Amino acid sequence: LPHAPAPAAEDAWQRQYELTRDVCLGAAEAAYLSTAFAETERWAAEVLLHASRLLEKVRVQEVRIQAYVAQGRLPEAIDLALEVLKRLGIECAEAADEAQVLAALQQMHTALAGKSLEELLRLPAMTDPGKLAAARVIDHLLVPAFIVAPKLFVGVVLKMMHISLEWGHSPESAVV
Repeated sequence: LPHAPAPAAEDAWQRQYELTRDVCLGAAEAAYLSTAFAETERWAAEVLLHASRLLEKVRVQEVRIQAYVAQGRLPEAIDLALEVLKRLGIECAEAADEAQVLAALQQMHTALAGKSLEELLRLPAMTDPGKLAAARVIDHLLVPAFIVAPKLFVGVVLKMMHISLEWGHSPESAVV
């Protein structure tokens, strides 16, 4: 994207908010996909500065998380993903010790108790936009957590299972 235009003019955000948001988000995604990571950050900053809704900010943060992973900046990807999840009302904590991991596994075992595979497959589709966004962020978090923070990985997988049980299936539910 060496010839990409400068971020949108201030009045573009006022006159054509949705179009400007979509163009800037698309530019951030294109920059990430072409490994122009400085441009990714520039366009993402533009969206974050002007976006008025949480889920719009989450979408651009997803691009940043993916860019961090692509650059091997896994701790930064994890930190950003956890921050975004917190804003979405989802807490994912790293297990401090084996006892916490076992307790979390026991809670999931209890939540699944008595449910057949058929019942789980019949869960409704997830429709809540915030929960769908959280599922996407968790999906982006899985690989860096697996590599850098295995205790966090277990908690993230269990959190995704909990969200799916409570809110329904999403495309990301299949990953866990």
